[in-house]
Amino acid sequence: GAHWLTYFEVADPEAAAGRVAELGGHVLKEPHDSPHGRMATVADPEGAVFSVLHTAP
Repeated sequence: GAHWLTYFEVADPEAAAGRVAELGGHVLKEPHDSPHGRMATVADPEGAVFSVLHTAP
């Protein structure tokens, strides 16, 4: 079905994903390279899904 996904620009996707997990969230897709930069998909403790992204220069 229809959905949307928010992306947040971060300096370090690995650190950001780790911090989400430390705070009770979940890493849904580990940091990986994409055509747009390095990114990870995570969920907060309530289940809201978003991605963190470090764009390539």
